[in-house]
This record gives sequence, structure tokens and C-alpha cells, in this order.
Amino acid sequence: MSSYSQNLLIMKKVFITLSLLAFVYVSFAQKNEVQNTINFLKPHNYKLDDAKVSIDKAILHSSTNADYKAWYYAGKVYLEIHETKIEKYKGLDDNPLDKSLVAYLNSIKYDKGKRFVDQSNTSVRRIAGFYFNQGTNTYNEGLEFLSNKDTESAIKNFNKAAESYEKCLEIYKIPNFTKLDTMLILRTGLASLSGKQYDKALGYFKNCADYKFGGEEVFINMAVIYQIKGDTTKAIQTLEEGMKVYPVKNLGILNQLIIYYYDTGKTTEALDYINLAIEKNPDNNGLHHIKGELFKQMGNNVKAAESYMKSIELNPDFVDSPYNLGIMYYNMAGERHNESNATSDNDE
Repeated sequence: MSSYSQNLLIMKKVFITLSLLAFVYVSFAQKNEVQNTINFLKPHNYKLDDAKVSIDKAILHSSTNADYKAWYYAGKVYLEIHETKIEKYKGLDDNPLDKSLVAYLNSIKYDKGKRFVDQSNTSVRRIAGFYFNQGTNTYNEGLEFLSNKDTESAIKNFNKAAESYEKCLEIYKIPNFTKLDTMLILRTGLASLSGKQYDKALGYFKNCADYKFGGEEVFINMAVIYQIKGDTTKAIQTLEEGMKVYPVKNLGILNQLIIYYYDTGKTTEALDYINLAIEKNPDNNGLHHIKGELFKQMGNNVKAAESYMKSIELNPDFVDSPYNLGIMYYNMAGERHNESNATSDNDE
């Protein structure tokens, strides 16, 4: 072998050695960033901003971006940013809870020896709780905006609440954290409905119906959505399906069916359902009042008067019944007057 070839071989070996040393040095440096993060999180040396800088370097570098320990401490850092009460640390990240969740899930994924899995699982469950609380607080704020007639802000809050609830539901779909939370599904549907995301809300209410959770309100809400979408037929079908599922406690469904049939001029169907409603709640003067209205529309003034009088008997302070009864008698008198004017027979 020539001296040139020998020198070339030596140079290659040196280059490889230097490359390996450089890789080892970089890997060590990135692992050192993880240790720096741990040190910055200690109470006597607490620097959450510096901890974030160090751990961001570690999880972004190729030598440590599959290191379970780096991801575990990334989850810890971002969760502390979310929870911190220290003002200067509150703005360190715009979306720390989401990033914490991703970090803990990555830690679980790469932690083949399960050294931090239990701690990571506990933190993920805590994050689910944070999402739930976020959703509830934001939804309540939406209700406050609504009570103050600020509809635009209310809708924004309702949609944010739905997003937080949905993130919680996504965690409950992960195998290690599988959980059926029907109340959460219902809350997500209500938030979506309030935020005018009707298709999304419909999906969640259908889930509730499948699990037979939420009572008759689930079917009423679905019917409301179909009505908003202009499908009255589907709305009525949904309510009638709800009647079958809840054959006893369904007064709300009955009321909605009465309204739908009344508004569409189907007085016979409306009367059938109002009779069912009165059977369940005979002392509800409002039902007797509506029954009077239906009979009046059908031209049966005698039955209408009976229903109005029953309403007055049950609630004398409900002015609509005596008022409508008076109008009905006035109109009947007007018809008699016109009939008498139309005949020349004095005895008649």
C-alpha cells in the first residue's frame, strides 16, 4: 500500500472517530439539557422559563427526541406553565396544556421500561380534568354573556367550551384512558348547540340517545336542531321516537309535539297528544288552555268553552283563558247578529 493510501486511510479513521466523538458530545449536551430542566424545576432553583428553554432544545434534537425522559419533563414543564400562579411565567406559552398532553403521551410511547409510565398516566388524567374544568368555566361565562345580551361573545365561549370538552373526550378514547362519560358527551352536545354548531351537536345527542342517557331533553334538542335546519318532519319523527324510549316521563316531548302539530295546523294530532299530556298532568291549566284553542280552531265552541273554563278554575290569575273565552263569545254573538240581519222573519 502506498504512503498516500495509508495516509488517506488514517484520515478516514480520524474523521470517523471525530464524527463519533461529535455525536457523543452532542448527545451528551442534549441529555445535559434534560438534567438542566430537572435542576431548574427544583424549588431552591426554580426557573420555569429556563426550564422551558432547556427542554425545548432536548425534545427538538434528533439525539433526544425519542427519549422518554426528555418527553416526561417536557410534559411536566408545560403542565406547570398551565398551572403557574407566578405572573412572569403565565405567558411562556399560548397552549401549554395541549403541549403537555402530547409530551406525556410521547413519554409513554418511548418508555419501554415503564420507568415514568405511572407518573405520566396520572398527569394525563389530570390534564383531562383541566380540559373538563376549562369547558365548564367557559360555558358558564357564555351563559353570563347571554344574560347580558352579548350573543356574539356568548357563542364564542360556547364553542370554546365545546372544544375543551372534546379534548377531554379524545383522551378518553386512548386505550390506556378509555372511559365512557355520558354526562361529558351531553355537555359537549349542549355547548355545541349553544354555539350554533348544529351538526356537531346532533352527533353528540345521538350518542346520548344510543346510550339511553339524558332523558327526553336529548330528543327535544335533536328535534330543535332538525326544526332549525327546516326539517319539521324529521323533528316530529324524533320526538315520537323519544315517546317510545321514555313512555312515562315525556311531558316535555308531548309539549313539543303539541306545538309542532298546532303550528302546522294538524289539530287532530295535536289534540291526541294534548289529551295524553293532560292524563299525565291534569292540573296544568296551560294544557287545558291550549286544548280550548284547538277546539276553537276546529269550530267546536262548546268544547272550547269547557276547556277554557277548566283552565280558569285551575288558575284564575292566568288572564289568557278568560280573555280568549270572552273573544270567542263576542265572535259568536257577532255571528248571531249577522244571521239575524240576514233574515226578514221577525220571529226567527
